[in-house]
Amino acid sequence: MTTEYKYGEIEDWADVDVKTGSDFMKLTEGDNVVRIITKPYQFQVAWLKDSGGVSRKVRSALSKDCPLVKRGEKLQKRWYVGVIERRSTACRILEVSSQIMAGIKNHADDSDWGDPRGYDVNIKRGAPGSQPLYSVLAKPKKPISDEDKAKVEAFLKATDFQKMVKPPAPEEVAERLAAIDGGQAPAHGSQARGGKPTADPNLFNFDQEQL
Repeated sequence: MTTEYKYGEIEDWADVDVKTGSDFMKLTEGDNVVRIITKPYQFQVAWLKDSGGVSRKVRSALSKDCPLVKRGEKLQKRWYVGVIERRSTACRILEVSSQIMAGIKNHADDSDWGDPRGYDVNIKRGAPGSQPLYSVLAKPKKPISDEDKAKVEAFLKATDFQKMVKPPAPEEVAERLAAIDGGQAPAHGSQARGGKPTADPNLFNFDQEQL
């Protein structure tokens, strides 16, 4: 998603934006009901241990020059999907693991359900350590409201999923690996295209979920 950074005087009070938070949805324990509003956008990551034994996620450059490939690290597929988060009623970006994607795809491949954009799904998260950690349950088919359609249109206009999943340059991956090997995270923005800060927390967060 393109983030616009503003500074200086704002001419009109109506233009003041006090909203905070992330456009990314975090799955919490229990029910997470969403309406999927995009096709999936795929990328690949590897999970590495830092000097303190903490798992760190690194996006692959997806080329023979990628330091992860050269090191023989195992790459895992991940996906971004746009969703309406029913809890907040807002449009969000959800990162999907292979376990969750398998559950969504099972419904998509079922002729009784089809395209998951036609119904809500409940991504249920179990307690820590439970297996499987996630399960996907389809809700009855129901068209989205006109209000939701307007939210989706604005969200998709402002969100460039294709840019978000563009592989980082090998040099950016190498910088990330050097920081992990040194026991620290790189400064925010070091893996962002053009050296600008990024709205994508997955370059820097250290969530240890690897499903």
